[in-house]
Amino acid sequence: MLKKYVFHTAGFTLVEILIVVAIIVFLGSSALFSSFAMRDQLAFRNGYNMLEGGVSEARNLALSGDAFPDMNDYDNDELIGDADLILPNGYIMQVTDDGVNITMYLYADLFGSVVGELDDDDQFIKIIELPENVRLTVDARTKSGDEVGGFPRDNITVMYTTPDATFSVLDDGILGASTTSVQLKLEQTEEDDEDNVLRKKHLFLHYLHGIPELLSESYF
Repeated sequence: MLKKYVFHTAGFTLVEILIVVAIIVFLGSSALFSSFAMRDQLAFRNGYNMLEGGVSEARNLALSGDAFPDMNDYDNDELIGDADLILPNGYIMQVTDDGVNITMYLYADLFGSVVGELDDDDQFIKIIELPENVRLTVDARTKSGDEVGGFPRDNITVMYTTPDATFSVLDDGILGASTTSVQLKLEQTEEDDEDNVLRKKHLFLHYLHGIPELLSESYF
C-alpha cells in the first residue's frame, strides 16, 4: 500500500514582508543621512585646513626671502625686470565673508601699491573659498587683553612683513595693530537653518609671531 505524503509550504505573511521592507528603508535612510553628515564634516575640515594653510603660507613666504622682478624700477637703480629683483613689503592675507562664501586672498604687497589693497602693483598668489554654509566671525584683543573697537565682524586683513614675518593687523581703526591678536571663528550651520550650528573651529593668531593655531575652544 502506497503512503501518501503531504507537503506543507509555509510562506511569509503580509505583515512580515512589510516589517522587512520597513527595516530595509530605515537602514538605507540612515546610511544616506550618515553619508551627507560625513560629507559636510569633511568639507568643513578641508575648509579650515585650507584657511590655516593659507595663513601659514603667507608667514612662510615672508620668511623665505623670495624676490620678485622689479617691473617699475621701484628702487630707482635704473634696472627693471628679471635683471633686478626686489623683496615685497610683505605678504597679505585678506579674509572676508561676502554673504555666500568665506573668501581668502593671498598676495605679495609690492612697492608702489596701497598697503592692504589688492591692486595692479601687487603680486596675486591664490584665492581660497570655503563651503557656502560656513560663516566667519573675527574677534580681536590688544596685548593687555582689552577688546578692540569694531569687533567682532566678518572680515580681517593681516600682513606678514619681510624679512622677519612681523605680524600686524591692517586696519586704520586699530591702535597698536602690531600688538593685536586675532581670532577667526568658523561655524558650519545647517543649510536651511543658520541658527543651528553643527560644528565650529577657531584659528588664533598671536600678536607676537602670528603663527596660526587651530583650536576647538575660543582663546578669548
